[in-house]
Amino acid sequence: PRTRSPRSSGAMAAPFEPPLWACAPDQAHAFSLDVIKEGTVVGAVPLASAVHYLGRQADAVQTALEHPSVSRQHCAIVHRAGGELFLVDLGSTHGTVLNRKPIRPRAFAPLPIGSVFKLGQSSRLFCLCGPAELLPPEHE
Repeated sequence: PRTRSPRSSGAMAAPFEPPLWACAPDQAHAFSLDVIKEGTVVGAVPLASAVHYLGRQADAVQTALEHPSVSRQHCAIVHRAGGELFLVDLGSTHGTVLNRKPIRPRAFAPLPIGSVFKLGQSSRLFCLCGPAELLPPEHE
C-alpha cells in the first residue's frame, strides 16, 4: 500500500466526524501496522495521528490500497489517550473483518495490539503493532 502524510492544511476528506476524544499517540505509545501479503510482511505503516484513514482514494487517505473491493474511504483507526485504538468501518461496500469477524459499519471496534484486519475481499492483512505493555493479557 502507498502511505502518505496528511495535507499541510491538516484537513482530510472523511465521511465521518472524528470523536472529540481522538488524539495523537504520545511518544511512549508508538503504533504501526504490519502489512502482510501471502504470509509475508511486505511493509509497515506508522500510526502517528489521531485518525488514520485507509481506502482506495489516495488523495483522501493516509494508506491507499488499489484492490477493487476496497472503498475510496474504507475505514479509520482512531486513537484515544492511554493507548486505546479503535477500528471504524466507514460504511464500506464490502466491509471490514477484524480478527476473522466482520465489524458493524460506523461502530468503534476495539483494536488491541496483535489484532489482524482486512478490507473488503483483499487478501492483504494488517496487524497492529505497539508497546508490549499494552498487549492484551492473553498475549503476555
